[in-house]
Amino acid sequence: MNRNRVSQGIRALFGVLVSVGAPGAQSAASMAGSYELLVCKTACAFGDSQTPDSLGVVVLFDAPLSKKDVEDIEPFHFATPGENVRACYSGTQSEKAETFAFGTQRGVSAWEFKDNQLTFELFRSVDAGYEATLHRDGMVLHGTGSSWGAGVAAPGYSPDVIVARRVGPSDISWCAKSTTGFVDPRAADTKAVRQAVREFVASLTVSERQEFLHASQADLSLFHFGAGSRVRARYFFANSNVRQAFCGPNRHAYCDIDGASMVIVEKAWEQIRAGRDRGTTAATTQRRGGN
Repeated sequence: MNRNRVSQGIRALFGVLVSVGAPGAQSAASMAGSYELLVCKTACAFGDSQTPDSLGVVVLFDAPLSKKDVEDIEPFHFATPGENVRACYSGTQSEKAETFAFGTQRGVSAWEFKDNQLTFELFRSVDAGYEATLHRDGMVLHGTGSSWGAGVAAPGYSPDVIVARRVGPSDISWCAKSTTGFVDPRAADTKAVRQAVREFVASLTVSERQEFLHASQADLSLFHFGAGSRVRARYFFANSNVRQAFCGPNRHAYCDIDGASMVIVEKAWEQIRAGRDRGTTAATTQRRGGN
């Protein structure tokens, strides 16, 4: 056997092992995914009782978002020349939050991962913005965020503390249009939530069903205080299965029950309208059969 070939093979194998194992060798593509974020003024962590100033999700993609996706998520995005928009975000702020993070609830951004440092934006307008800088520490990301503005738009806010964790692959549905704020879109497909939707629909009076039938999707916000209040009272007490489906098992952790309850209202609206459509189709078929 040729010793030179063996030596070259060993060196090549060693090079591969080093490149795979080296902390700085992971590509930016490995950062693509969906990340849950907490934005706080002091140190915070997932599961503690502290209410964050803002919370939400940022989704990082390998490829740029399509023009349609950008327009759907943030129609008035202020793009910079040559900007490579590969991220979207959705979130909400607590009352009187001193941060620009998730100031518009939803938006798009470029992102970069270099030297174990991830940067992206969580808000931008003509004269103001919010930039996050995070470092990877195992399965969690830690870092800071800053709100900035020019002239009268300068907020004077102190820097934020940000903690993030990966919750799954890149999924643009996290940034899809929601009713009031941050909710986990996967929760709507759980058994507990599907049961809550069925029970809620069954509890509606005839007149309430008619209101749902004649409402458009844009009108659903009008149900926030009526139907939404009933949903929150019945299904979002501290240890309910529905609350856990949306916000996890920690009863003390922040939970956007306004947004979560409106997901149930919207699912109920879809179910009621689907029932009407099925009834219309059946009636039409019956009439045709009788002719």
